[in-house]
Amino acid sequence: MLGRYGFLFLLIALAWILQLALSLLQTRRFHRRIAELRKGSYATATGLAGNNWKRKVYGVLVVDEDYTVTNAEMMAGFTVFANLKPVPELVGLSIDRIQNPEPVQGIGKKAWSAFQSAAAYLRSHMEDAGESEEAGQELGR
Repeated sequence: MLGRYGFLFLLIALAWILQLALSLLQTRRFHRRIAELRKGSYATATGLAGNNWKRKVYGVLVVDEDYTVTNAEMMAGFTVFANLKPVPELVGLSIDRIQNPEPVQGIGKKAWSAFQSAAAYLRSHMEDAGESEEAGQELGR
């Protein structure tokens, strides 16, 4: 027989395996949704706020060619059952407004920080694209 400690060890191992399986399913749902958002968009970025000891918040921004937000979603929660949810307050804003330290009404500080992280990535993408266009013009392209 397993004994008292063997049963406890087995129970902990099963709970750990269940946690891994549910985390994998959540990751697959997240990436599938990101792929859906990317279709027909100019650029997409994901930002993160929080750490392993506090609740994490993921913010996803989808922008058009003018770097205006066409779709925004966030995922927050303590469990593996958290999903991306739409954030209509950000639709129509420029990434410059999102980089402003003052959050939009209805958006929490941690979520705002995640969206700012995504906007910063998009800003660097925009600057890189501008530099490559300038280099092409200098070469006579």
